[in-house]
Amino acid sequence: MANTIYPLARQAWADGGLSWSTDDWRIALLNGTYVYSDLHEFLDDVNAAQVDVSGNLTGKTNVDGICDADDVLLPAVTLGSTVEGVVLYQWSGLASTSRVAVYWDSLASAQLITFNTDGGDVVVKWSDGPLKMFRL
Repeated sequence: MANTIYPLARQAWADGGLSWSTDDWRIALLNGTYVYSDLHEFLDDVNAAQVDVSGNLTGKTNVDGICDADDVLLPAVTLGSTVEGVVLYQWSGLASTSRVAVYWDSLASAQLITFNTDGGDVVVKWSDGPLKMFRL
């Protein structure tokens, strides 16, 4: 699977149901049990594979539909998981209504995400290239 925007999130953006600038956007690290599906819509579709989650992203920008944010520091991620993906989601306060938006299996280095957690901090670094985090 390549990096992608979930189709139902794309639809929600087109209908005005999502705002990159004002919504509370977070990420979740996912383990290898997660299998991407175009039908996934909410965070509870990926809950079983979550390793750790961030708080609200900071430094969000949108220039011509190219979205970016500050790199994310996840402190002291629990030891013993293998992270193989990252999902961006709009946090509503409940997993059942928090819309998943973007799935990545590779990040800034363009190498597939695969690393073991060791109890230390994890930094998720977004691309500094022309497409940044993602493009709508």
